[in-house]
Amino acid sequence: MKNLFFNICFFLDPSRKDKCSEFISELISILTFIVNSKLFILILIFLFVILIKLIFLKTTDKFIDYLLPIFIFVLFCLILANFKTNLPWVDDWEWIENLQTEKISVLEWLFQPTNIHNIFFIKLIFLLNNNFFNLNFLLFNYLSVIIIILITLIFIRNERISNKIYLAFLIILIFSGKQFANFSQASNIAWTICFFYIILFKYLFDSNKLSRVIPCSVIIFIAPLTFGLGYVLPLFILSFIYFFKININTKINYIIFSIAGILASYLIPKMLFDDLDGITLGFNSLKIFLNLNFYLTFFGVLSNVFLPWVERIAYLGVIIGLGQFLIVLLIVSKKYHLNGFSSLNNFITNNIFIILGLIFAFIVSFTRSELQTVVAARYSVGSIIFQLGFWLFLFKENKLNFMKNLNFIKILTVYIFLSGLFFPYSGIHWQAKRHISNINIVDCFKNNLLKETNNCNKLAYDTLFYGGKWYDFEIFENQIKVFKNKSKSFLNF
Repeated sequence: MKNLFFNICFFLDPSRKDKCSEFISELISILTFIVNSKLFILILIFLFVILIKLIFLKTTDKFIDYLLPIFIFVLFCLILANFKTNLPWVDDWEWIENLQTEKISVLEWLFQPTNIHNIFFIKLIFLLNNNFFNLNFLLFNYLSVIIIILITLIFIRNERISNKIYLAFLIILIFSGKQFANFSQASNIAWTICFFYIILFKYLFDSNKLSRVIPCSVIIFIAPLTFGLGYVLPLFILSFIYFFKININTKINYIIFSIAGILASYLIPKMLFDDLDGITLGFNSLKIFLNLNFYLTFFGVLSNVFLPWVERIAYLGVIIGLGQFLIVLLIVSKKYHLNGFSSLNNFITNNIFIILGLIFAFIVSFTRSELQTVVAARYSVGSIIFQLGFWLFLFKENKLNFMKNLNFIKILTVYIFLSGLFFPYSGIHWQAKRHISNINIVDCFKNNLLKETNNCNKLAYDTLFYGGKWYDFEIFENQIKVFKNKSKSFLNF
């Protein structure tokens, strides 16, 4: 078995033969740890119940509507409970830094961007966690999964898909285990919250009722102040609102809130901080459209949810994403030739998820045009949004032969379910690996309470930043000191 894993690893990346041996040894060690964990049998039972149900699912099985998402929710919670992680990782340290160092005021900190993101509303969650829950990072794990099941229930209630095999496929897409990389890193809850915004927007948007216009306006405004993914909503409004049959006052209202959200997220930090780095648009920026990586990333990231986290697989993702794009383009083109502009109008108004997914792919390709982006787990949310739109579009069209073959849909459903949970650096493997790191770091600090903890600081720094050196080690140590002195967060013992 070890030789088989090694050969697969070597085939995928021949340049890293030594790393393959190291990875396989680590993988076997983690698998052993998983099998011997406390809740392994219970996790296995839930997993097999869900899997068997998916394999033998019937088109009219009402189990799917609410019991399937509840079972998956319980499975995910069991995995999180079995492999707990209460550590800040990578970007988390920069996001929480001022909560310990207090170099600037709370208001300035809330509006201070990180990288290219304005994360005002995410920092509010960090602030509440810090003030009321002692900066407990476990909360982010469970909150993310709760948001995912809320998204699923909203989706089921509004789409009302009668064919339960199709519905199960879409539920499994939303619950992709590839999102565990987002669940277990606090700052990545931004992806999940923006996913929630998008679902609410989709089912509130196309209406003139005040009870829908008000929350939708709020969502459009706060989305860019939450995370980069949030920009898809105001950009969608500014580009496509013309096509929707809502009254002119509602359209103007949405346009105003879209512009206000974009300007607030960009200009307020500029007014507070003189030396901010960020995206500047100009002639040089347009050169990205001459870069092949832009197009590889654009099409590849659309299929991210199907792919293992292996860079060489990115090219397969490009083929899948491009193929899906061309299928949509072909169907829309045929309808346009038959029915003219009205068919284009109908496509835009009835396929919001596809358009939002394409806007997401454009933003990511413009800012992160590299093959690693295509497969990286944190981008799975944008891929899921596009895939929901793509498959809903095909289900409604019902013209392609493979869509009529329900066994194909079942196979794809099982693949997404199992790959999300069992591919390396996804699902259970990801969570267990994080949990082992959590144990090693916390145990080091516990065993050195009365001694100098330089070695523990070094261990934590190397582990939590994956060996990177971009974050100032002195600031990191200062945060650790605050945690220790205040018995705070993961040093609360």
